[in-house]
Amino acid sequence: MVKVALLGYGYWGPNLARCLNESRSAELSYIIDLNETNRDKARSRFPHAIVSDDWNLPINDPELQGIVIATPAKTHYELAKSALSAGKDVFVEKPLALSLAEGEELVELAQKKERILMVGHLMLYHPAVERIKEMVKRREIGNPYYFFSQRLNLGKVRSDENVLWSLAPHDISMLLYIFDEMPSSVCAHGGCFLQEKIEDIVFIHLDFPSGIMADIQVSWLAPHKIRRVLIVGEQKMLIFDDVEPFEKLKVYEHSIDIKPNAIMNTFTPRYGDIHSPALPPTEPLRAECEEFIRCIQTREKPKSDGEEGLMVLKVLESAQRSLETGEKVSLQ
Repeated sequence: MVKVALLGYGYWGPNLARCLNESRSAELSYIIDLNETNRDKARSRFPHAIVSDDWNLPINDPELQGIVIATPAKTHYELAKSALSAGKDVFVEKPLALSLAEGEELVELAQKKERILMVGHLMLYHPAVERIKEMVKRREIGNPYYFFSQRLNLGKVRSDENVLWSLAPHDISMLLYIFDEMPSSVCAHGGCFLQEKIEDIVFIHLDFPSGIMADIQVSWLAPHKIRRVLIVGEQKMLIFDDVEPFEKLKVYEHSIDIKPNAIMNTFTPRYGDIHSPALPPTEPLRAECEEFIRCIQTREKPKSDGEEGLMVLKVLESAQRSLETGEKVSLQ
């Protein structure tokens, strides 16, 4: 059994604790949180775990192998650095850090210590995203044209990071994973309606060397929850709606047929079948936690390793610079 500790039992921590506790390969040994109410909740649900506000307890436990960090983003760098320095394998929720420089330092430290560093990019473990990547790789949709995603909700509003850093890592990590390509440029703009200098709605446009275009919209100011991705290809179109309870992925065999003409090409819409591929009933968070435990045991690199986290950080930092300057930022 792999002994693990969870740092942070607030918004997302209880979900991670549940998956770690239910794993056949892991032992949830510690739950650390500074909030007394959160600690009381953790004790009542996981009486076998040591619950404390002292995170040095798991750090100094020589038998503990992995530390899962689900604390506010501004603490990720310091906590991950301390855990890696103590020789622990680390899973840190997104974003890896709040700057590319801090992320690079963590990746270098993990390499130096020969430790696992994994980032909580949950969407990479979603069966619908796996299927989409497979379809794109096999050219089932033809040449991909563009990617459009929306991640909207009413709250949860944060004060220590804007909505770009809070929500966009999901969509950016998914975008880079599916197309296996870094963008050449990014342009972002947003609005600060609730708090000064903290954007609660952001629009991000990305261009890729291959010609693919992508647009991402994230917001805390929407009347209901939207988690939708549209991918348009030369031959097919895909819609991934994570709010849908059953048919999360739909494949539209729609396209535009082009007939060359000496004077002017003609463009005819083609409407084909619509179907929803069968997907395994895998909970992404459970799969993500099992990946961390497996990598601790095998010493393999996780799918969302530190290097993948750095690519997402590079896009985030460039988008933040674009927000601040109002200009397009090159990533080349």
